[in-house]
Amino acid sequence: MRIAILSVIALCWTPVPTHAQVRINEVQSANASSWMDEMGDFDDWIELYNSGDAIVSLSGWYVSDDPNLPLKWQLPASPELSMAPGDYLILWADHETDEGPGHLGFSLAQTGESILLSSPEGILEDALDFGYTSQDMSCGRNTGDEIRYFGEPTPDGANITSGLLGVLSPPLISLPGGLMAAPFEVSVSHFLPDAELRFTLDGTEPLQGSPLVITPITISGTSTLQVKAFHPEYYPSLTATSSWLFNVEHDLEIISIATDEQEFSGPDGIDVVTEDQEIRAVVAFFDENGLQIHQQAMGMRRHALDNVPQHGFRLHARGEYGLSKLHLDVFDIRDYNEYNSLILRNGGNDAIATAGAGLRDPLIQGLFHSIDEDYGTSAYKPVVVY
Repeated sequence: MRIAILSVIALCWTPVPTHAQVRINEVQSANASSWMDEMGDFDDWIELYNSGDAIVSLSGWYVSDDPNLPLKWQLPASPELSMAPGDYLILWADHETDEGPGHLGFSLAQTGESILLSSPEGILEDALDFGYTSQDMSCGRNTGDEIRYFGEPTPDGANITSGLLGVLSPPLISLPGGLMAAPFEVSVSHFLPDAELRFTLDGTEPLQGSPLVITPITISGTSTLQVKAFHPEYYPSLTATSSWLFNVEHDLEIISIATDEQEFSGPDGIDVVTEDQEIRAVVAFFDENGLQIHQQAMGMRRHALDNVPQHGFRLHARGEYGLSKLHLDVFDIRDYNEYNSLILRNGGNDAIATAGAGLRDPLIQGLFHSIDEDYGTSAYKPVVVY
């Protein structure tokens, strides 16, 4: 153990029956490499399909991702939004409306939401609800008009694969992470009775070949339990995790990092070599009382490729590990709780000096922030990292 002080099953469904001529055919909310827009960006997208036998102009139509605001975004008048019978049309949900009439003033949540399509008169023509989607996965209608998830999206065309029913919800671990003093047993369950639950305790991600959860699991020392659900009719769940630290006591908040030991400290691990590389890590956040308040699989890499004894690291929320954002109130001085990345700093420039105090960077940032909150300084707080 290393210690350092460093600064429901997600299904797609249509909530209203409809036989509209223009239909929502496919949606992607975590596009990393599936389809590029005109500017070369991999943005969220909504695919529409004209199933009728007449030309339809979508000028003046409304698209929304909020059932409480069904007329959230009105499409502009443009010949580019005309759909001939059998046509497919991609609308980019990217907040980049200056890039063309097919770009919307909102983006999609990877965790899932509702998409609504309404006529210029405000009449709801079609709607589709989708849940969490893994990176580069989509949700839409297959050729049998069934709502399914697709591992291989088919933008600008029919969804020719049968797809699966959805993404399994994460398993339920009976005890949340925290600070412990004695061994205990923990059970794992899932509301889908025939789902297979696979687990690891060595920092690696559970796979279909990992040990099967059969009886309660005994935790007798500092551990991170990772469990994933599998079922042949669904895509695997996100990994559920709980981290327990034994016989430790701190007044500061704690961050616990669990990862493959070889990838971190082996001969080619990120803590050893000076090459810039990234590994998967499960990051658990504990409050001042030692209770685990959040956990998430993230990408981890060296922050500065230097040779000081205590290294800094960057933590990146990426769709390939699960969620593409970190949703957590990390800093009291910030009025938002959504992050792409965090930095675990080793004191910044002070780490270079012998016996550096490690306070120079946060002190300067704090002074600038007190003068001008809009200056753009980094937020800071001390934490204990395991």
